[in-house]
Amino acid sequence: CFYFVLIKLFSLCIERLFAIIEKGMVLKNTGRFHDALEMFESALKQYPNHAHLEKQRLLALCALSEYDRALQIYDEKLKTNP
Repeated sequence: CFYFVLIKLFSLCIERLFAIIEKGMVLKNTGRFHDALEMFESALKQYPNHAHLEKQRLLALCALSEYDRALQIYDEKLKTNP
């Protein structure tokens, strides 16, 4: 019974994460780059090592022409996780 609860909680976390990523990508793809960036940054507070979230955040920053900030974040991530 305990394992079933853990599996259910894990699957809910994964579903929530995928929903956050999908919503952020929809925002980004419809030109709402600031909203998408906020979505990805908020999600990264909960999932700080999620590579796909980080990629989407960097793409949103580039779409906003915030190249220096994107490069700084990218360099920091390379130092902590080469």
